[in-house]
Amino acid sequence: MLDKLFKNKKFIFIFTFAIEFVMYYSFNHMNFGGRFFIPDMGLAPVFGLIFGPFGGLGFACATFAGEFYWGGNFFASLLDSSILFFVSVLAYKLWYLIPFKELSPPKFSSLSTILKFVSVMFISSLVYLILLQISFAAFPSIIGDLYSLTSFLNQFSYAFNLFDFSIIYGLIFISAFNILKIPIKIPKKFKTKLNIPYKFFLIPLVLLSVFIVFAHTHNDIFTESVWSYLFFIIAFGSAILFSLNTFDVGDIQSSQYYSIIEKIIVLFFIIMIFFSIGIFDELHDVIVGFSFVNVLNIRFILMITIGLIILLSMTLTLIHIYFVEKLLTNPLKGLTEATNNYVVEGKLEYHKHTTFRIKNFMNDEDDMSVLINSFNSLSDIIKSNLNNLRKSTIEKERFKTEFNIAHDIQRGMLSTDFEKFSSNGPFEICAFMNPAKEVGGDFYDYFKVDDENIIFVVGDVSGKGVPASLFMVRTMHLIKNHSKFENNLSEVYEQVNNLSCERNTDNLFVTSWIGKLNIKSGELSFVNAGHNHPLIRRNGGDFEYLETSPDLVLGVMEDMPYTENKINLKPGDMVFLYTDGVTEANNNYDGFYGDDRLKNTLNRYKDQKLNIIISELTEDIYQYCGTREQFDDLTMLIMKFEGD
Repeated sequence: MLDKLFKNKKFIFIFTFAIEFVMYYSFNHMNFGGRFFIPDMGLAPVFGLIFGPFGGLGFACATFAGEFYWGGNFFASLLDSSILFFVSVLAYKLWYLIPFKELSPPKFSSLSTILKFVSVMFISSLVYLILLQISFAAFPSIIGDLYSLTSFLNQFSYAFNLFDFSIIYGLIFISAFNILKIPIKIPKKFKTKLNIPYKFFLIPLVLLSVFIVFAHTHNDIFTESVWSYLFFIIAFGSAILFSLNTFDVGDIQSSQYYSIIEKIIVLFFIIMIFFSIGIFDELHDVIVGFSFVNVLNIRFILMITIGLIILLSMTLTLIHIYFVEKLLTNPLKGLTEATNNYVVEGKLEYHKHTTFRIKNFMNDEDDMSVLINSFNSLSDIIKSNLNNLRKSTIEKERFKTEFNIAHDIQRGMLSTDFEKFSSNGPFEICAFMNPAKEVGGDFYDYFKVDDENIIFVVGDVSGKGVPASLFMVRTMHLIKNHSKFENNLSEVYEQVNNLSCERNTDNLFVTSWIGKLNIKSGELSFVNAGHNHPLIRRNGGDFEYLETSPDLVLGVMEDMPYTENKINLKPGDMVFLYTDGVTEANNNYDGFYGDDRLKNTLNRYKDQKLNIIISELTEDIYQYCGTREQFDDLTMLIMKFEGD
């Protein structure tokens, strides 16, 4: 709620107008110190600093309304309000123009920002004094209606008045706004045709200062003369040009947190208030005893004294904060920067620079030094771990690349030219294989032995990954090579089995089903080496399992016999081969996909084209498994005999 309100320019104007009007009434109309004590004046640079020109405008309008309503001269009230408005804009621009360590909205987060705040208030008070002196010189009777003290020395008390209370109000308002996380006005780009370098405004400031000092030694020149009017025009002309000059400080990030430095400032400020109240009466009694009180008003002497007390208290506070920053906050900032680099940015090159910086604050005796040493040790460990992680990541990426290449090679070994292979032949064939990892142990193959016979085979190597894929490649080529030289499939598998047993140190084995189809007669010879029973569809009926006694798997024991079985296929008959990755596909709730579901799904799409049967079956398996990761290689092959 407060965040939205203080982003509204109209609300800022109303807020500053109301605060100043109430305080003007309290301190002036209720005769709190009379015209010799003007605490509300200190709000001018503070409101300008926090809210920008709209805050200064609200304050100036309230001042004008109060002075004019309670009997002030119209021109004097307008002139005084204009001076205070310029002081507001001056404080606002000075904050973002003075080159200190950090550029941020007003806050007391470090020694540099506190010094910057005091400097801005001091310069604003000095410029206010110069403008007031010039106005007194040009229009003494009119300005004297508002400011009762007209002597040169007494007028210094007005500058002290502005400085004292701007420090007090600034500490109160800025700390309160940061505690409540109320946004402080951040300058936007203000582009005009007037673009005077701000350093040139020092020229009229120095010129006016010299004129005031010189004129007080020549009263005839200083008071209501051509020179006084000329310098009045120079002063207010410069003020107008300064207010309307282009102002662009770029983007400023405002951090909404209340730091430990700000808490210390508020604590010392409270101590300072009680200290000033405690010695105020004592100072009054001492000052009354001096002879110069007949020349200077006693209340303004006390005002100057309070200003000196504030400066003394601020000096002590700054000395204390210097050591707090050196021993506590600066090392913490160094640790924060280093942590951000490790956690957020990951810039290892910043490590040595950060370690060097925070070691400047270490004396190896206090708790902070112990903390910094612990962090340095931790940062070294982090650096070492990051280097190890980088190496392992590079190695992992290398393995990933190699696996992708192996995956592509394995894919390339599996024939996919189904239409080309089946063209001009009385049969169709289609297959699919998807490994559970990058490479797998499943395989399928089909090839022609001669003009009358084709062979199609499916196999599943035990295990997964690279060992299984290498054993799969070896078995696949052994089957293909021996099938071209042996007419009997049992002899093919006997030789493949014996060769697979050689140097099989990992004890891998292969389950496989091989079929040899005579495309002229439809005779199908096959051998089952411990593999899943295929499904066969005859005479346009349903798929049914082809039950035969399987032989031993390949690669376990040498010199094992294998039986060749034979059946006759008729036109339209189909044979479906698969690995156990199909029937043992599972989800978290319903168990395995199973033989029955496989048969039912095949029969649901039995009249479709072979590629559609494979596609629909694959989709049904994936839907059944849901989000569960694929556990085993998935391979299937279907062959349809058309006949002559």
